[in-house]
Amino acid sequence: MRLNYIRTRDFVFGAEGNHFHNVSGDMGGPTSAYGITLATAKRFGLDVDHDGDVDIDDLKAMTWDDVDSLFKKHFWDAIGGDTLPGGIDLIAADIAWNMGPGKFFQYVREGYASTTETLTARRKSTYANIVAKKPDQIKFLKGWYNRAEKAYAESQHCEV
Repeated sequence: MRLNYIRTRDFVFGAEGNHFHNVSGDMGGPTSAYGITLATAKRFGLDVDHDGDVDIDDLKAMTWDDVDSLFKKHFWDAIGGDTLPGGIDLIAADIAWNMGPGKFFQYVREGYASTTETLTARRKSTYANIVAKKPDQIKFLKGWYNRAEKAYAESQHCEV
């Protein structure tokens, strides 16, 4: 829902943190403040430092404004955030930011996007499946579950 964009953006960026990080074993690899991976930066041509390439230096230079416009256009708008029911919009946008808009649409096709509860449960099962296929990712599972639960809790305060 359009009224929930700011709440959603602030939740997502808050969950990502406001500093560059490069955690060993993280499938996303190096990540900017507010959650842009190097692969995403390259896909969207985010040459923030204007040196002709997209690299870790660009991730380190990213600001809230750089990331906000990307979030709005390629994630919130991509999932139709303005048209989704309140609460589902927040969880859907967080899923899109974390796993890509296609993952949310997969959940819609599977019938899991009708309530915040089913969407959260399906999201958590995806994380469990990642760990089942890649056991080294177990170190991230608790954090992924916590984020899913926090998104669910925040979704309960969205405009409907």
